Parts: sequence; structure tokens; C-alpha cells
Amino acid sequence: IYGANARQRQVKRYYFYNRRCKVVGLYGLTRETFSKSVRHLKRVLSDRYFRKLLLGKRRWFQTNHTSRQILQKLLKEKNKVIVNSFRRDKGFPCKTNKADGHVNGFAQRGVRILFLYKPYIREQGELGEWGIRNLARTVLHETMHTLGYSHAALKVGSVAYNNSVPVYLGCLANYWPRRLSRRKVQKLRRFCSLSSLRKNRQLSSLSWWRRFLKKSR
Repeated sequence: IYGANARQRQVKRYYFYNRRCKVVGLYGLTRETFSKSVRHLKRVLSDRYFRKLLLGKRRWFQTNHTSRQILQKLLKEKNKVIVNSFRRDKGFPCKTNKADGHVNGFAQRGVRILFLYKPYIREQGELGEWGIRNLARTVLHETMHTLGYSHAALKVGSVAYNNSVPVYLGCLANYWPRRLSRRKVQKLRRFCSLSSLRKNRQLSSLSWWRRFLKKSR
């Protein structure tokens, strides 16, 4: 990888040799889709309400960092995160256990390199804006892992899992509307802090997102 440090090269060797992942480039429609998701993320992170919402969060799981420190990692640090895409086939399963075969993106904690499943990027691009937002959530989620955050060993759908740093921020990125009032900020904060699996499934509701977005215009 051009410009990669020794740790990043070590991670690349691990995934693309030890775990047999096939690296493919980001080009054409795949690159365009990824770029759109990054532009959406930049819009969210630059919103003044995002800063207020993040600074207003008191409790984080599995980190001793304050909301201000987390915000600084997101907005102030200029270190480059290298993005690779991968795909799977018979000769390159890209997994070490059953769960890995369903992962759309992964990143090693604390190392500035992340991997996205190329068919997943293409699939999200075909879904339009909803897909761009889904991809943006994945990108932010994995980027937070590269900044040192984790939700390992937490039960999916639990309060701790949904309030861990990557998941909470990913939800904000996914549902951030074009215009946001103070009332909408509080509603989105509560929405992204939901803990039960039943309510967590509602986070994928396209109809809810459309209603929320329409009212925020």
C-alpha cells in the first residue's frame, strides 16, 4: 500500500494472505458510490447540531474517553485511513469463522486501514440515497474502530451494544436529515439509543426514515 506504515502493511498481509481475502480496487460505480457516502458523512460531521448532540451524550461503554475527546478524534485528527475493498469466492473465502462470511466491512482496532465488501458497496449504490446512508453508517462504524473503539463481547441489541461508540454514531449518520431542529435532535438522540432487538429492527425501517426526513425539510 502506497504510503502505508509498517503496522498497516502487517494488517494487509494478515487479511489478504492468512485469511485469504481477494483485494479489488475501488473504481467506476463502486468508487462513485463510496464517494457519495463520504460526502454525506462530511455533511453530518460538519453540522453544528451533530457537535451539540455528541457533546450532550454522557455515557459511553467500553471507553474512558469523554464526548469531547471522541469529537476531537472525529473532527480534528488528520491521519489518513486507508480503504480497501474485498470480495469472496471459492478460493478466497475471507473468513476464519461462520460470522465472517456475512460481514460487509471490518477493521482492526487502532490501525488506520479498513476493508469493505465490494458487492455490498454495489448493492447499496443501487438503493439510491437510502443505500448511500447505509454505506455511510458502515464506513463511520469501521472508521471508529480504526480510531481505537470497540464493542467486542457485547450482546447485539443490548443497551451496552447500542450505546457503544461505533453503533451510536453510525445510527446518527444513517438517519441524519437534511435539516435538523432542536426537537428533531432530541428525537434522533433517543431513537439511536434504543436498546431492544425489537426496536432496533425499526432502525431499518425505510418508511420511518422517509417520514422523519420529509418532516425535517
